[in-house]
Order: sequence, then structure tokens, then C-alpha cells
Amino acid sequence: MTPDVQLFTFDALGLNFSPRHTYFLRVRLPSEAGKTVTRMYSPIIKPKPLDKEMDILVKFYPGGQMSKQWQLLPIGEPVEMALESEKEHYIKENHDSVVAIAASTGIAPILNIITSIISDPTDKNHITLLFANKTYEDIMLRDELIEMVQKHENLDIIFLIGQVPKDIEPLPRVTYLEGDKISSSVLSHPSVAARITPKTYITVCAAAHVEKTIQTQLFNIYGKAQIEKQIFMHSHRGRIPLPPDGSVPALPQPGDCCGQSCINCVWMQYIQEIHKYFASKGLQDDKDELIRIVEELDVDPSVKAFLRMEVKLMN
Repeated sequence: MTPDVQLFTFDALGLNFSPRHTYFLRVRLPSEAGKTVTRMYSPIIKPKPLDKEMDILVKFYPGGQMSKQWQLLPIGEPVEMALESEKEHYIKENHDSVVAIAASTGIAPILNIITSIISDPTDKNHITLLFANKTYEDIMLRDELIEMVQKHENLDIIFLIGQVPKDIEPLPRVTYLEGDKISSSVLSHPSVAARITPKTYITVCAAAHVEKTIQTQLFNIYGKAQIEKQIFMHSHRGRIPLPPDGSVPALPQPGDCCGQSCINCVWMQYIQEIHKYFASKGLQDDKDELIRIVEELDVDPSVKAFLRMEVKLMN
């Protein structure tokens, strides 16, 4: 798929997936010394008659326990899974449009929602997908998404990437914006603003701290009272949530870090506090989750490498 993401396809084993549901797979893989590692994923549900299979997007993190086991998994090897679901809040009659916001592998549950809408001939609501990735090459399922746009006039896509290549072929209802994160200027861009009304259904899937920032920005731009009941956030479903406000220090602000990878780096202090919080919940061995948080931080690459190394050395 991309340099650090792979797509795994599994037999759905007769599972009856219902539209308008968000699904989570608890996947357990064997590890060293007879232990197992377990993580949650959002499977990509294929429309009928292809629903006998399901896909899982897996992002590999350097040093991640689960990442290593996925890479060692032989083709055809049975995998222990448990399926959980939650009914999606979207009801077509209650909305006049849909704005879906995804970052990286957060596209998986968002894609299920989009597929369920465009495959329903009675659902005429327009969908705008804002999909953020680091680079053009990092855009997962890019060809599939563009094909969906070409087939369905009620869908348009905004790709947010760090730098837009100059030789991209212009396509109807496909927009490329430059940016390294989903900022207020992106969320207030005319192509997004034109689609948000008091009846717009807004669904977001990204890292927990990114979702929280997006929600705050949307409230500031469009009015909390106007859209609060229309927003569905995915991060706390099926994943270890970030600590609640007040239980750990707030995210360091720009300028707090000198970028020299100090032993008492403000970012390291932040990660250590989250580690302590996880340990208090019996999750002290879950370094994959800490590494995921590190990878999603908006920090200098050298600082990120330092934090990644420090997490691996944590007891």
C-alpha cells in the first residue's frame, strides 16, 4: 500500500456485516516466549457480493511488537479474532450532507461509511471526504477512492498532503491541498465550508489527540451549538484512549522544545506521564500504543527518533 502500511485480506467466515455499523476486530497474534499480543483494528467491509472477505489496514511502527508479528505472519495462517460493533449514528433522513475526515489508517471506518451510502440508491446525500496523509505516495487506497469519485457524483475528495506534486492530473471533484496537519485553515477552506450546515453529519477518525483538536476547531469555526450533535468521533472506540484532561500535562506547545533531544525533553516528560497513566490501568507493557502516539506527534524527525528509542528502553 505505502512504505509503512500493508493491506491484509481475510475470509469473513460468514459474518453478516450490517450497513451503518462501525466494526472493530480484536486481533491476537503469537509472540515470543509463548506470549500473545492483541490490538484493535477497523476492518474494511466490502459491499455485496464481495462481503465474503474483509481487509485490515496495518500500519507498521519501528520497534512495535504487533508490527513485528504481522510481518512474520505466513499467508494462509489462521488468526484469532473477535468482532465488536457499534451502530453508526448516521441516519440519512436526518441529514442533508456528510463530511468525513480521516488521517492515515483512519480511512478504514470512514471508507465503510462512504461505501454504505453510495451503495444505497435511496441515499442522495452528498459526501465530502477530507483525507490527510504526509505525502502523495502515502495516500492509502488512492486509486480506489478516485474510482469511487468517478462513479458517484455525490462524492468528492480533498486530499491533504505535505506537498502537492506539480504533475498531478486534474480530475473532477478531486482536490489537493498542501498542509502538514488538519488545521483551522483547512477545515474552513471553501471546499469544506460549503458542505457544512446544521444538518451535516460529520464523522472523524484520526489519532485521539488529533480528533480532539479537530473537534475544537470545528466548534470554533462553525459554532458548537450548531454542529455538536452531528459529530461522530471514532478514536475512543476500540482503542486505548488518551488519558482524560487533567490526568497528564497538556501537550507541549510550539517553542517549548529546543529540538536538541535533551534528556529531560518536554516531549519525553509528556510520554512518560502517559506511560504512567497506562500502567495505572494495567497497560504497562503496551509500548505499541506509546510508539503510535510518538509517531503521530507533530515534532522534528530527530526528536521523534529520540522519543521512539526512549520508549523502547522503558521498563
